[in-house]
Amino acid sequence: MSIKTDNQTVIDQLAASSDLIDRVTTDSAQVTPPSGRVHVFLGSPSITWPNWNTHLCAYDAWIVAGTVSSQREALDLIYQALQDIEDKQLVNVIDAEPAGWTRNGSKLAAYRITISKEE
Repeated sequence: MSIKTDNQTVIDQLAASSDLIDRVTTDSAQVTPPSGRVHVFLGSPSITWPNWNTHLCAYDAWIVAGTVSSQREALDLIYQALQDIEDKQLVNVIDAEPAGWTRNGSKLAAYRITISKEE
């Protein structure tokens, strides 16, 4: 599978992981979560080649929700999206940490998750 295909697969898997996910994007300008939903920003992969013709990708993704005036509700949305991702098991999440997301000078609730394509 190509690196480009790996990237699209992760986007598709994340999108299917939770009904709360409104958008998965690789364009940070598109991270504008609507009320009651989350957006996911997928960063570029870290790529390793354990042998000549095999690559492994690891991704950081940010799950973002809310507005500056709705952080408490936003965290609940993020926690539920994380639980949905865990329950669906479509992506191999190996860790998550609070990360915040800055949008137009304001900080939004966010978690950074690390995803491994290694089975």
